[in-house]
Amino acid sequence: MNIAISRGDNIGSYPKYESWLKNSNPTITCYNLYNLPERNSKELLKTCSGLLLTGGNDISPDLYGKPDETNRCPNIDKQRDDSEIKFIHEAIKLGMPILAICRGQQILNVALGGTLIVDIEEDHNKIIKHKLDGDQKDNCFHTINIELNSILNTINKSQQANVNSFHHQALDRVADCLKVTAIAEDGIIEAIEWKESKDKSFLLGVQWHPERMDIKDEDSNLIAKVFLEASNSFLKK
Repeated sequence: MNIAISRGDNIGSYPKYESWLKNSNPTITCYNLYNLPERNSKELLKTCSGLLLTGGNDISPDLYGKPDETNRCPNIDKQRDDSEIKFIHEAIKLGMPILAICRGQQILNVALGGTLIVDIEEDHNKIIKHKLDGDQKDNCFHTINIELNSILNTINKSQQANVNSFHHQALDRVADCLKVTAIAEDGIIEAIEWKESKDKSFLLGVQWHPERMDIKDEDSNLIAKVFLEASNSFLKK
């Protein structure tokens, strides 16, 4: 079974996504779509059974109606933004399962018509730290509240979870076709899925990084497992 990863190269923490998925199913093959020519990436996506949208740099604000905020978003990768939006629409057209993590959740929301908070501390509040820098960056955790009967609630059988956090942006207005299924205690949106899921493929966005959680963390492993199960079902269609 082939899984497309929007960016899964060997730079920084990107290899963790493939390792995390293979911890649940070591037989899968992962393909990195990043920086491929558009035609090649589109053809490669069609050979896959699931799309994983990974974390990374800020999304260009001009894609969600805030062009004057570009100076507050370092290291924008416009080519990646444009490519991932195309991947999302193509995957939805194909009925392919989508799992979106951190930036992945944000670009998914933008691709479907939503907007983002440019900077949480400046534009929202400072009640909860959502990102730490330097040596402390791996020590940022907080509680999320999960909606009943959501995908996450079905996975972990709970309405709360403790998650890590590595972001300074978040979802603002949620796309009309999506619904919020988890929030932090300061109101930051932590998970989304289809508002109406009937006759639609698996879709889950999470703001935290399950691939960076402890390998023994059952909730994180279950996210990978249900995504791969949905991808396997898509493969058999």
